[in-house]
Amino acid sequence: MAWDDEQKYGDEITAPDWNNMVADQKKRLSKESDTLDDVPDGATYVKSTNDYTDAEKAKLAGIIGIIPKTVRFDGQLTTNMPQQFSTLEVDATLVAVRAVLRGSLPTGSSIKVQVTKNGSAPADSVLASDLPIEITTSETAEANGVYVVEGTLDSGMTTCSKYDWFQATITQVGSDYAGNDLDVQLVFE
Repeated sequence: MAWDDEQKYGDEITAPDWNNMVADQKKRLSKESDTLDDVPDGATYVKSTNDYTDAEKAKLAGIIGIIPKTVRFDGQLTTNMPQQFSTLEVDATLVAVRAVLRGSLPTGSSIKVQVTKNGSAPADSVLASDLPIEITTSETAEANGVYVVEGTLDSGMTTCSKYDWFQATITQVGSDYAGNDLDVQLVFE
């Protein structure tokens, strides 16, 4: 079955995002030096209890890998309408935050997006120096026509615990044309 841009996997990830995530995971796994090679060929290894050793947990971490979270602002963008990401289900490390504009660029001024952890105050920002992600009026589109801007993470906000919650808030839109159809993505390992 071929995926198109409108199909979704689960409730939070589009097919292109899924494909990018799988490609990133393959790259990550190809760099792993530790494998499950200690399991003999033809052996079946089934764990019936949840008493994994640290070595087993490390191996599983390399397999499980990337956890994406996405919120979507559809239509013409407006300010101060926060969107909450689904709650984090496991302890993880935040490794990337990005804004993906699927629609038209703003005109007159840029779009700014703030992403916060466990709160909405600027001090709760996951971004370095509490500076929002900025999509300018002159961004260059990717090959598929979307505009992607990576945020710079605050190193003090990257360690995350189960049940941490995150939200994205558009703090500025274009002054002549606001811009439209924005996704904000968090990536955890």
